[in-house]
Amino acid sequence: MRIRQLRLFFCNALDTVNSSLPDTFSNLQLLGADSTDGSPSSSYTITRDDGLKAKFGTLSLGHPAEDDLGREITDGALPYQLKRAQEDLNAGKDVSFGKITLNAQGIKVMSHWRPWNEIEKIFLEDGMLFVLKHGELKLLGLSVAVIVIPDVYTLLLLAEYARKK
Repeated sequence: MRIRQLRLFFCNALDTVNSSLPDTFSNLQLLGADSTDGSPSSSYTITRDDGLKAKFGTLSLGHPAEDDLGREITDGALPYQLKRAQEDLNAGKDVSFGKITLNAQGIKVMSHWRPWNEIEKIFLEDGMLFVLKHGELKLLGLSVAVIVIPDVYTLLLLAEYARKK
């Protein structure tokens, strides 16, 4: 069963869906869950357009069903968030995700700017988002903790979209 709305939260009216410690992704391919013991791998904070927030996951009840619910909400909200972000990008606007900003020309991680043609890989690993130039080692690349990046999955999809333009 796909969740399209929760009591007070409709997926198309969510402003942000934040998760901490997500699964490990590289260039949008799932590499494996962070959790090895079957416990929830993420905690979630969802924020409605009007500012109403809900938090759940490992920081609240810690029940595995919460992780499933968080993933369902993320999946439900993602198309709406991605569409808004793509429209802004196509209109020439900067699209910000906390400490990361994307536009048609490239990506800025904190104060470090990289044009799209220099980027080889953007991926999540061990609760961090990494941005690597061609041939750059992970240790030398740009990185940000996922917990401070709102809508990290929207960011990954939008970055891939911008890189292909």
